[in-house]
Amino acid sequence: MIGVLEFTNFIFDTETNILAATGVEKNGKALATGRSCDMAFVWEFRFATDGKLTYIREYNDTAAIGATFNA
Repeated sequence: MIGVLEFTNFIFDTETNILAATGVEKNGKALATGRSCDMAFVWEFRFATDGKLTYIREYNDTAAIGATFNA
């Protein structure tokens, strides 16, 4: 289950039209185990020259979320 998203920084590169958004998902919960964690993330957004979104990717702290699923 998705927790509360807290964004900590937004960085935009005008030469590449790439936006990086960093933050932490607070109190995200694994429904299978009932455990929760705070998980750091970075979202990458790429834009065309006309401003349209062309790409999005999410990078997560997989060790943090993985621990919520371990028995």
